[in-house]
Amino acid sequence: MSTRLLALAAALILLCSGCATSTQQVSLSTPPEQSVPEGPPPQQSSPDLSAPPQVSAPAEPAPDPVPTTDPEPTPDPEPAPVDSVPVAPTEPSVPASQFPTFAPAITDFSVPVPESQAVSIDYFADAAFVGDSRTEGFWLYSGIKQGTLISATGLTVFTLDTKTAFNSSQTVLQALSSGEFGKIYLSLGINEMGYMDAEAFVAAYCDLIDTIRAAHPNTIIYIQNLVPVNNSKARSSGYQGHVNCDRIRLYNELIAQVARDKQVPLLDLYSAFAVDGQLPADASRDGVHLLPAACKKQLTYLTTHTVGQAPQPTPAPTTPQPTPEPAPESADAPVPEPSTETEVAEL
Repeated sequence: MSTRLLALAAALILLCSGCATSTQQVSLSTPPEQSVPEGPPPQQSSPDLSAPPQVSAPAEPAPDPVPTTDPEPTPDPEPAPVDSVPVAPTEPSVPASQFPTFAPAITDFSVPVPESQAVSIDYFADAAFVGDSRTEGFWLYSGIKQGTLISATGLTVFTLDTKTAFNSSQTVLQALSSGEFGKIYLSLGINEMGYMDAEAFVAAYCDLIDTIRAAHPNTIIYIQNLVPVNNSKARSSGYQGHVNCDRIRLYNELIAQVARDKQVPLLDLYSAFAVDGQLPADASRDGVHLLPAACKKQLTYLTTHTVGQAPQPTPAPTTPQPTPEPAPESADAPVPEPSTETEVAEL
């Protein structure tokens, strides 16, 4: 019995040994599985719904950009001087009427204003034209259409404060003193020729210049000498004997003296019109007053004879200068005697 039990036990032992060997062989023949890391398998990351949501802190706002100014450009180095004439800066473009080209300011008042580049008609916008009926004719027929007319028929240097100005309730002197003018053109003398008082004429004309300067210290004062007349036409038109070119030349010498003494620009209209010593017959209807074409010629002369600024008179010399005698006329053109007529025609 015991022998049989021992044999059975030995058989069981052998059987178990064989199974183990077979299991080991099977294990060796099975291809190796992929290596799995030890420990629990990794879990996918998922939000923890039980925990409060994680709120990321708001990003700091970007600061506003600080305005920056463009850096000052570095100036280019100045070029070395070159031996050449520098180019003058370009002047701004302006209308010619606004900035006309004048002749240089004159300093020699013993000669008439020289010819200069023509100014535009706008130059006369602030001008006053003072005179007698011949000034009225110029104003009406020259086409100037600028400035102010201050005139009176029969006006003289002695009657500016008594004659009423054309189209005005003021006297000529009141209208002249109260206005605002940049230039004043004076044309006086033809109505004084019948009196033939040279000294009184010069004194009164000089006083007029002083009065104008007191009222208008920065105004350019132009003094015009007398346009010639046509002797034969003046006679046939009924003008008195003193209205002639000989007397006009004499008074033009006195007017030139006033220009020298008071240092005002002199406009030589006589030379602009005289042909053979008198006014051409076709320039006037009555030998004295200019026709429209001649008035336009006078305007052209004024536009081409200007000065650049109001001349400033220099102090008078301490030693009085003698009044020059009028130049003697030639033998074939004697100076007329002072008029003895009691009535003087007004022009």
